[in-house]
Amino acid sequence: MGCGTPSVQDRQRLILDRISVLRDEFNGSRFEAIYQRTDPRWHDDLTRLHWLDGLGRLRTSAGLWRSFKMDSVMRLPGAPLSMLVSGSALFDGGVYHLDSYWNLDRGVADLYLLDFEHAGQQTGIPVTVKPPPRNLGDPLVPRPRGFLIPLRRLSAA
Repeated sequence: MGCGTPSVQDRQRLILDRISVLRDEFNGSRFEAIYQRTDPRWHDDLTRLHWLDGLGRLRTSAGLWRSFKMDSVMRLPGAPLSMLVSGSALFDGGVYHLDSYWNLDRGVADLYLLDFEHAGQQTGIPVTVKPPPRNLGDPLVPRPRGFLIPLRRLSAA
């Protein structure tokens, strides 16, 4: 990356490099190392346990992570600068759809959420998440499987 604002391609390369490291650490069962590379603004004891448990369960059920093929990259609205990278992850146990969420506002790619889907089963890691520091109109609340939805929709349901 050069001076100034990184290009979209630079951001994609940064995230793909981090996904490669994530895959290597996952295959080596180095779940604590993965957690330590997540966005530090989200670090607390409960979130750490969710990361370690979720990664361990996924490793047991899916096996080794063989490859990742990116399908799309999307910048998420609001601040900090966040991106969603979606694609196919090949594990010993089959092909999983992977959505990975990254904050890039500190000049590094900080992972803050993984969402895997396989055979109709969805796994969000961490399972419960606290909202990141954002400047959005609606406050966000945790929902099972890692999805975030606006509070307003909850009260209307």
